[in-house]
Amino acid sequence: MYTDLIFGSLGAVARAAVEAMMQAKQWEPLTPEIREALHKGRAEGRTEGRTEGRTEGRTEGLATAVRTACELLGIQWSPDHESAIVALDADGLETLRAELVRTRRWPAH
Repeated sequence: MYTDLIFGSLGAVARAAVEAMMQAKQWEPLTPEIREALHKGRAEGRTEGRTEGRTEGRTEGLATAVRTACELLGIQWSPDHESAIVALDADGLETLRAELVRTRRWPAH
């Protein structure tokens, strides 16, 4: 790897100085190529994080909606119900919520 080659060619004092600089919060790589790759990676990470956060938030919101629907419909909540909703993704939770509202009971399957 490029960094291994560079670090391997440095003396102990120079290597320590470079490592200290890299650990600083505002460190930016000196070459445009590395800087561009770093910025691209950060942007991709932020996008992926936002997408994952939205998905998790939607899933948690729908799980709450299922619990609330059961409470309002007088459906006794059980550990089996909790296990069932934890195993579902957002689409499955939406389907379950709609079925609860339509049938006014916990599905038999």
